[in-house]
Amino acid sequence: MDDHTFETLDKLRTILDVSQRLLSTTDESELLDIVAQSFCRDLGYDACVIFVRESDNFLHARHVTSAGHRPPLDLPLGYRISYSTYEKLLCKAQSIGGIFFIDGSGDTLKDPDLAQYNLLMHPLGDTSSQAPARSLLVAPLFSFSGEVIAMITPNALRDSTSISPGDGIIVDTFSHLTSVAIELARARTDTAAKFRILEAQRQQVTRLFAASTKVKRERQLDKMLGNFVRSMAEAGSFDRVAIYLTDQATSKLVIRATHGFSPEEHEHLVRNELDLSRLAPMMQPEMKISRSYLYDHSKFEVPAELLASMYTMPNSDTWKPGMWHSKDSLIIPLVDDTAQLLGIITVDDPTDGRFPEAYHVQALEFFADQCAIAVSQVVKYRHLEVMAETDSLTKLPNRNAFDLRLQSEIKLAISNNQSISLLFIDLDHFKLVNDTFGHLEGDAILKAVTKRLKSVLRKVDILARFGGEEFVLLLRDTPLAESLTIAEKLRFASQRLPFMTSSGQQAKITLSIGISSLTSEELQVGNSADTVATNLIERADNALYQAKHLGRDQVCQFET
Repeated sequence: MDDHTFETLDKLRTILDVSQRLLSTTDESELLDIVAQSFCRDLGYDACVIFVRESDNFLHARHVTSAGHRPPLDLPLGYRISYSTYEKLLCKAQSIGGIFFIDGSGDTLKDPDLAQYNLLMHPLGDTSSQAPARSLLVAPLFSFSGEVIAMITPNALRDSTSISPGDGIIVDTFSHLTSVAIELARARTDTAAKFRILEAQRQQVTRLFAASTKVKRERQLDKMLGNFVRSMAEAGSFDRVAIYLTDQATSKLVIRATHGFSPEEHEHLVRNELDLSRLAPMMQPEMKISRSYLYDHSKFEVPAELLASMYTMPNSDTWKPGMWHSKDSLIIPLVDDTAQLLGIITVDDPTDGRFPEAYHVQALEFFADQCAIAVSQVVKYRHLEVMAETDSLTKLPNRNAFDLRLQSEIKLAISNNQSISLLFIDLDHFKLVNDTFGHLEGDAILKAVTKRLKSVLRKVDILARFGGEEFVLLLRDTPLAESLTIAEKLRFASQRLPFMTSSGQQAKITLSIGISSLTSEELQVGNSADTVATNLIERADNALYQAKHLGRDQVCQFET
């Protein structure tokens, strides 16, 4: 091969290395900066501008870089190129595979409609007649659906009036890989809010989650709800306000904040969760005012036990018909942007003793809407946190979640001088299962194994999917001898019955298990939980390797 071929292969290897970084980058802006810099640093171009499509009409210069020995391009702030101009340029350019070449010494850019491209042809920002224009490449980037999402415009090598086939292949390949990387980054960010936060905004979310634990965040929510009920009472002139939120697990309404209730009354509400179906008599269409439900005890009958669970005070002897009664109530639903019921707000005892007018109710609904937005965000964060910590197939904690929990449990064990044991569990010859029955059946068997393992374990035990066909189990306050017994139970649970595929075929699954436990030295106060966790995992992994080396379908413990 000649020197040029060697140079082309070297550049190709370089962009493939860069592409590996691109495919793992979730921030689109960072991704495109890497691309622009690579064109100058690795491929030898004087300058590179990447235009990102912002609408149907414009591409905006977002990523501009020049070679280290060159001043930056002198592009005006907010420099844009219309999409129609871009299309016209491509019609006049020389097509080379999937990219386009414009010879700066030619007549292409003499077209007045294409004059704005001249700024890209002069790396030094000098557009005078004495400064020879460089040639320009245009590499469109396409979405998976075939739409242009961006374009890369590297300023071609000095004095070049053509581009070699090798360089054309490199630019074309790099551009295609960049398109894939952008689409993958956007897929992580734009498909749904959870991906937008977890992937494209990963660092931001990490800071959010690190700022407070679940408990702390719950306290923040309760404080926020407390502010809402107080504000609603003061602004709405009601003496008693309560917020109930829907428990996602039980679908019951649970009291979360009150204003105007004594501690004893608040505890009464806490003890008496409300069933939505039982609340229906107080939320009939004929009771509706605006988006809320006004219950007038003189017009409607409601079960006494329901009123008792909501805690109605004995009425004053001064009550007269037409005035607010202690059995009356205004219920404002809390709904999110998908119309899902998040909970309710109950408003009672107006300070003037009168029933609220429609405009008054609508003002209260404004507070309720703000409350619903805040609650909805907390619910979404909870959901995101669960997604971030859960294996999508088995619904077990994933490796990241387990690593965090392991360190927490080690700190607790050291503090209480209680041993914990760690089990690595591997499904023997699982590749053969996938090859024999297919990956879908393999996934079904993984879920079935998960269910069978959980049936043997205690509620306090922590089973997680470590990756592939490997599981990890944390046994709290469990010495080595007891963990060996549990491991044998797990192995027997897998052995005793074959797993059935959807076609009725039998798949026999055996387990190899490696065990390690905290040593007395590791239980010393002051040890680093991170270091202890690493050593514990390494020992269990070595024990698992030993079990597999000895023929599989057995339990081995790490010998210290």
